[in-house]
Amino acid sequence: PPAAPQMTSFTSTDNAVRVNWEKVSGADGYNIYRSRGGGADSLVASVEGGDTLTYRDPGLASGTQYSYSVEAYVNSGSSKIAGKKSDSFYTATKPQKVTLTTATKTNNAVRINWKKVTCSGYKIQQYDSKTKKWKTIKLISADKTTCRISKLKSNTSYKFRVQAFKRAESGKTYSKWSDTKTVKTRK
Repeated sequence: PPAAPQMTSFTSTDNAVRVNWEKVSGADGYNIYRSRGGGADSLVASVEGGDTLTYRDPGLASGTQYSYSVEAYVNSGSSKIAGKKSDSFYTATKPQKVTLTTATKTNNAVRINWKKVTCSGYKIQQYDSKTKKWKTIKLISADKTTCRISKLKSNTSYKFRVQAFKRAESGKTYSKWSDTKTVKTRK
């Protein structure tokens, strides 16, 4: 049987993961296995050709952790002889884009609200008009859908945006930024 492939990298969207691996000498193809959240592995695809070193797994849940492993096989008559599986590679799909809903304000504070998405948490940024850059001001846990920003100047407009993230063993994956919300504090 062929050697175990070495997983090399991944990319993800909010509903798909692409896994990549190194070529195994003599392989006629590869079997790709997936597990969701530490569950049992199941075969999701077989790719023909020893030079095919990537697979895109579509139709996945957003903001969800998955693990992948790959095994090489050789054709023997009408059957396939598989080698050992690669080590598992853990990743996650990106969360969906956050939708900001309402904002409330006082003369020195703003509260922004958004719709919940499946994720590990949220990153809130405020635009700094002096530096012309976005600055992260708070990280919020996944169970919250609101953030209060205080110590603001009265009668002043501020811009905010929110991004969801999902933690995985391979690192964090991030959603697209929400649309910008401009809020003016009271006089």
